[in-house]
Amino acid sequence: MSTFLKANNIIHKIAGVAAMVLLVALFLFVVFSVASRELGLGITFSEEFTRYSTIMMVFVGASFVLSKDRHVKMDLFSNKFPPIVQEICHFGISLVSCLLMAVVLYAGFQMWSMAYDWNLRSETDLRIPLWIPQFSIPLGSGLLFLQALSELLASTLSLFRNRLDQKS
Repeated sequence: MSTFLKANNIIHKIAGVAAMVLLVALFLFVVFSVASRELGLGITFSEEFTRYSTIMMVFVGASFVLSKDRHVKMDLFSNKFPPIVQEICHFGISLVSCLLMAVVLYAGFQMWSMAYDWNLRSETDLRIPLWIPQFSIPLGSGLLFLQALSELLASTLSLFRNRLDQKS
């Protein structure tokens, strides 16, 4: 269990670094693109690059944000509940998150493999194979699934500890 949590931590730190690198690259590319457009040297593939980079950054970075518990959440009512009810809510949310990410992972993998098998390409100047940007969907949802599973395991252990503490 602790090996899984340590590996999960390392994976999500790498994902966070990758998302930050993508953000910096995206920023620099947009600045370069705007500056070159002002000079009359527009880059024809800038929109496509920024779109795919943003999608990759969001999918990869979401798992890092979830691992740091920095995502947007609605806890207006749940903070009013007793701690045991909060733990049960956290368990339920983690379970639903695992199931949802498993579905997105499966669908994303199906879409990615179809794009790869059929050698689908973008209709723009770059004509890049679509499996490259579409890989962000199974990658990001797989990382989110791992983090949701980690949250589910931690929540389950917390619930069992609370039950054991109540019995003793």
